[in-house]
Amino acid sequence: MANKGSIPWNKGKAWTKEIKLKISMAQIGKRLGKNNHFFGKKHTLKTRQKLRKAQLGRKRVFTEEHKRKIGLARSGEKCNFWKGGITAKNLLLRTSFNYKKWRKAVFERDDYTCQECGDNKGGNLEADHIKPFSKYPKLRFDIKNGRTLCKSCHQKTDTYGFILGQPRWR
Repeated sequence: MANKGSIPWNKGKAWTKEIKLKISMAQIGKRLGKNNHFFGKKHTLKTRQKLRKAQLGRKRVFTEEHKRKIGLARSGEKCNFWKGGITAKNLLLRTSFNYKKWRKAVFERDDYTCQECGDNKGGNLEADHIKPFSKYPKLRFDIKNGRTLCKSCHQKTDTYGFILGQPRWR
């Protein structure tokens, strides 16, 4: 490995076909595992049973220090992003069959066209709740409370990104 700031001697040099072939042939044995003493062999039934028995009942328990290192200790309620489990409820609602059915019905009613500017590009369209999803639970799946908007028109609405009574972008 080259030292920091130095340029390797082979930078920008082209390899000949002969050199590429030699390197390729040298790697074949490594890829096939011929340099491995166990290559092409199998454990006996008795050895496999011993290996299995050694693993049975083994608990993989992480220490608190290790959990902290890999980030498991700060999951759930211990995490600083925890909001009381509301994400799971919102995610369940927004990925539910009823929500997908509502969204498709709104798109079909509006003929897959933005109701503000007339854009009809499929990947650019979003189903917008006229009255906010979070504030009016009874109207969440009411087709009359929905409209098809393109992304840019949707961002201009008062209800886009509605969080705790205030739009996200203001």
